[in-house]
Amino acid sequence: MIRLPRSASLLVTLCLLTSAATAYAECAWVLWMGSTVHRPTLREQIWTPVGAMSAQNECEQGRDTKVADFVRPSEVMKTKMLGPHTVHEESEAANIVIHRTFLCLPDTVDPRGPKGK
Repeated sequence: MIRLPRSASLLVTLCLLTSAATAYAECAWVLWMGSTVHRPTLREQIWTPVGAMSAQNECEQGRDTKVADFVRPSEVMKTKMLGPHTVHEESEAANIVIHRTFLCLPDTVDPRGPKGK
């Protein structure tokens, strides 16, 4: 009788570990958007996670879609491509320039750098 609870406990533990490993593998790639904002008195860089994908090629497809979204004509911002994954936005009225770069990185890499304690 003591063996049954032990086996059930072992089985539950194994199932939990397996599901945790599967969940981790599902978000193996992160699409990041890096925005460098240039104003007359300020320059700042901000990295924002845009999405998570299970495979690198999915992430790259998502990246290409996001780049295309930013290159569409706008009445507020003038946009142009600076590279395959970098968009230049400019607003003369607001006196601001933004460079947006889209990167696919493994979920273990954070472009913002290491977190301090």
